Amino acid sequence: MDMPSGHQQPRDDDPLFVPDEFEAEHLEEARRTIARRTGLRSVPRRLAPSVVGRHSDAPQQRITRLIVSLHAIAVVFAIVISAVTGTWLIGLAMTAVIGLSLWTATRLVRTIERVHAHELEQRQQPQQRPR
Repeated sequence: MDMPSGHQQPRDDDPLFVPDEFEAEHLEEARRTIARRTGLRSVPRRLAPSVVGRHSDAPQQRITRLIVSLHAIAVVFAIVISAVTGTWLIGLAMTAVIGLSLWTATRLVRTIERVHAHELEQRQQPQQRPR
């Protein structure tokens, strides 16, 4: 069976043909997706679970969000002050101290939550009296 020229039945061993426009559009979309996941903008999205914690209930989440928000405001404030005064080294040091404070505060909230959960678990277990 002969088909009109330009429209031949594809064989199994022929490579697949994808129009250039289709390939370029999807290739550009794939590049944007990868850039969103691996670029500088994605750093906060990748770091958030490690800072906030993966297993948190509502009160802990609210407290942690408050802590992160306050520290973010402090970092912005430190950067603005260092930009206005031209003291970038001091601004960098202040940002490092704020980062250390954020790490300490979030670890403290997580530790308190774990202790609270452990105490709650201990209260719920039946107490055995010594004889």
